[in-house]
Amino acid sequence: MMNKPISILLYEDDPGYRASFKLIAQQKRIIVDAVDNVDVLVETLENNPRKHKFVVLDAKAYLHEGQTSQESEDYLHKVFREIKRIAIKQDRLLPYCINTGFADIKLRFNEVLDCPIYEKGSEEQLLQYIWEVYNESDIAKLRSNYSHVMDFADHYFDDANFKVLCSLLLKQKFESNNLVDVISNLSQLRRIVEHTMDIIHREHLHSQSGIVYNRSTRTSDVINYLNKNTDVPPQVFGNVVNILKTASNFGSHTPEQAAAMEDYPTNNTVIGLVYGYFETASWAKKLLD
Repeated sequence: MMNKPISILLYEDDPGYRASFKLIAQQKRIIVDAVDNVDVLVETLENNPRKHKFVVLDAKAYLHEGQTSQESEDYLHKVFREIKRIAIKQDRLLPYCINTGFADIKLRFNEVLDCPIYEKGSEEQLLQYIWEVYNESDIAKLRSNYSHVMDFADHYFDDANFKVLCSLLLKQKFESNNLVDVISNLSQLRRIVEHTMDIIHREHLHSQSGIVYNRSTRTSDVINYLNKNTDVPPQVFGNVVNILKTASNFGSHTPEQAAAMEDYPTNNTVIGLVYGYFETASWAKKLLD
């Protein structure tokens, strides 16, 4: 399903095995970052909430950085708790499995743990499992269905706005005709457009003075500046203006207009605005790449 490489995190204290695992995984379009202790594993996952799509755990490794003795499978209990805590905190799927060279560990834990256990030497099978799990995830489906906008967001969006974009697109929420969803979708779409214009102002216009006059009007200021200097196609200019105008009037619970429910835009309007944003994101990516 997916051709774009994914990144995973390997918890393994053997440098030789780490190196060989990375080479095998690279052939399967999987990029491996490796750690040898629980402390760094937790820090890495917390500091990179969008990067690693899977965690492979050695059954016996170290708890603290610099530790050289007393590796133990007992540390796995702490790892499991930390991974689940981080997944909840970051509101994302964070699957994991055990990869061990100790057959007795597989026999003892195979039926009591809620994750698969692989024996070292079965890397092909393990890597295939990682792809299967990833391809069933929501983020993989979004990247497959909306590849251009997701590529742009992967590269330029901060974590908070990336989450907003995923919420809008997940399970085609933006197509909903529920009034509460229409309001929410317009609000999210406006935020995404504002973030996109902020990115263009920073990356393309290098935050030049004299372009943005007020924070509350910054998105209009940037798109009008680009239009004045013929740096934006007319359809993209129109897309941004339409999103801002519609979302300003209807994308809140205290809109400027639409005193009656029948005055609200339909879901077909929202769908059109979202697809207009897709075109805007494709243009922005070409502009910045």
